[in-house]
Amino acid sequence: MPRIAFYSHDTMGLGHVRRNLLLAESLTSRDPTMTALLVSGVHLGAAFHMPPNVDCVTLPAIAKHAEDGAYGSRHLAVPLTRMTRLRMRTTRAALLAFDPDLVVIDNVPRGAMGEAEPALAALKARGRARLVLGLRDVLDEPETVAREWRRSGHHEAIARYYDQVWVYGDPAIYDVARECGFPPSTCCRIEYVGYLDRRRPCRPYGAAEAVDALPPEFALCMTGGGQDGSMLALAFARARSRRCPRVVVGGPFLPDAARQELRDLARTDPDLRVLNFVSDATSLVEKASRVVTMGGYNSVCEALAYAKPTLIVPREWPRREQAIRAERLATLGLADVLPWTKISDHAIRRWLEAAVPPRPAVAMNFGALDRVGELVTRLLGARMRPAWPAVIGRRLRAS
Repeated sequence: MPRIAFYSHDTMGLGHVRRNLLLAESLTSRDPTMTALLVSGVHLGAAFHMPPNVDCVTLPAIAKHAEDGAYGSRHLAVPLTRMTRLRMRTTRAALLAFDPDLVVIDNVPRGAMGEAEPALAALKARGRARLVLGLRDVLDEPETVAREWRRSGHHEAIARYYDQVWVYGDPAIYDVARECGFPPSTCCRIEYVGYLDRRRPCRPYGAAEAVDALPPEFALCMTGGGQDGSMLALAFARARSRRCPRVVVGGPFLPDAARQELRDLARTDPDLRVLNFVSDATSLVEKASRVVTMGGYNSVCEALAYAKPTLIVPREWPRREQAIRAERLATLGLADVLPWTKISDHAIRRWLEAAVPPRPAVAMNFGALDRVGELVTRLLGARMRPAWPAVIGRRLRAS
């Protein structure tokens, strides 16, 4: 019964854990004998539906301040050093007790502030688990990535611990290894798997009821976790359009003042609907006629996988990841871009009422789930053989 563990530090937004949750759901759907454990800084159990054979361990939450990128405790009144020790020991204990065949670490090779390294070292010494680093398509400005990875010893950690590096992107759009000047020791481990497609498996927990109550031909605004999305959400809410009604999803971390202002606007505007949070927005994206979104990986993938006319309004601090992604996609004609400094209800209304642009000739590679499944089978080898007694037993019980 193969066991896969996923770790994500989750200090800002929901992007890291949503990637891991999608991968866990896809892999356990492909192989019903597989089980997956997510180690995450987000309270998954209450906010997200856990697929069969998937469960989670929640780390005490830390937050990244949008202004300067500094870390701090999100809830507990303890110093950051104590919080780091607590998360470090919890991660190590959970992974060693689960004893996985494969571990996928999201985005940061040593974990936030190095918190995953004791677990990586112990798993490597045990010699059982294969270790994989998963990277989104864009990390930050290449100079910033080179400086931070050199200071943090990330390339050394990759050479020391990891069997593979999966990049959830397409080098034809952004070649992160070339752009950031990764050394051969890292490049030789890289597998570009394509972009993640949330349409399959598509289990829109928490959104189906909301979609049934919405009018046709609505414009959708998504702000990811919402921690830094107040300005976009409010501008979209004020952008009354003759063309279509509007739906805005605030996100679980949207500040209370902004959430209340959105509710006040909705009370006086019959064409505006405000949703606090949906764990999977694919049903909303599928029904929407247009999408306005921040430039986070998951939201952009959802909009473009459904080939929706998309306006990306990328955050430009503390990292320029979203802006770089938006610029590359705009260059290929896959999306329109509104710079963060140009946000206004007038600019958004103008885009909502403009003619639908023609579909671009360029096609994005959304084959990540299939490619990851192939790589997992190759990494685990004989451990992926069907557990025939368990399968036969289930079939006999079902009959």
